[in-house]
Amino acid sequence: MLMYYDKRFQLDETFALIAFNHEQIKAATTSGFLMTKRNIFSSIINRIFSLNLDTLNEIVNRLHSGLMVSSVTESEKECFQLMQDLDIIGRDVNGSLTSKCHMHNEI
Repeated sequence: MLMYYDKRFQLDETFALIAFNHEQIKAATTSGFLMTKRNIFSSIINRIFSLNLDTLNEIVNRLHSGLMVSSVTESEKECFQLMQDLDIIGRDVNGSLTSKCHMHNEI
C-alpha cells in the first residue's frame, strides 16, 4: 500500500465511513425523486396539498422514538395511504434500496 507524506487521513479509522456518508448525502439530495403510478398522479397531488402536516409530524415523531404506529384517525389513514402510494427512487445513491435492486437485476 502506498503511503503519502501526510498520513492523517490514511490512518484515521473513521475517515472512510464519514467520506462515504457525505457522498451518500450529496447523491441523495441531487438524484432522489418520488414516483407513482400514472393513473393516480392527479389524486396524489390533491392528497399532498390537503395533507394535515401536524398529523404527519406526529407520525414522524412516534416513528423516530421507536413507538409502534398504527392508523387510528382518518387523517393518519390518509398519511399512511399516501406513503403507500409513493415510491422513493434513489438509484444513483450508493446503498439505497433502489440501487441494490438495480444491482440485483443486473446480476
